[in-house]
Amino acid sequence: AAAIIREPRIAENVKEIILMGGVTRLGDNGLKIRQIEHNIKSDPEAASLVFRSKAKITMVGLDVTMKVKFTKLERDRLKASGLPLNDALVKMLDRWFLFIEEDFTLMHDPLTVSLLLDRTLVKTEKVTIEVQYDHRHPTGQTIATYDENGNVDLCLDVNSKRFNELLLNTLLKEK
Repeated sequence: AAAIIREPRIAENVKEIILMGGVTRLGDNGLKIRQIEHNIKSDPEAASLVFRSKAKITMVGLDVTMKVKFTKLERDRLKASGLPLNDALVKMLDRWFLFIEEDFTLMHDPLTVSLLLDRTLVKTEKVTIEVQYDHRHPTGQTIATYDENGNVDLCLDVNSKRFNELLLNTLLKEK
């Protein structure tokens, strides 16, 4: 948002923004997820400016990231590899599983990054996004409106099995 304020033409020249943020509750899990997502809630004015900029955006929100779980079984596969990077990841995962008191974690950011490798992991619809905010808690709801000419590709579904395979295949390759 700061870059767009400083130089508005940046939105015309950026190839694409792929962001993990927001939630529309339009996916098949909509009733089970919260209405407001942390990243947008943290700075709704900046998010609003970015969405209104008309830059090409792919929005990877809770609608899809809540469907992607990395379990202790996948963690065990990383551990069995004996690779130094995976050993470090296993240590972080172990601390995280203990902290959240779960045997799985959601893969919000890794899913977002994975779209650079394989866009077919997600199904999208063209929309425009409005960020509603009024400086009271909670604020920062992302409202999607179908628009075939919209600047946002809204992720509504994900092939979580294929994502996990891509992630594990990438991490388990020896260099």
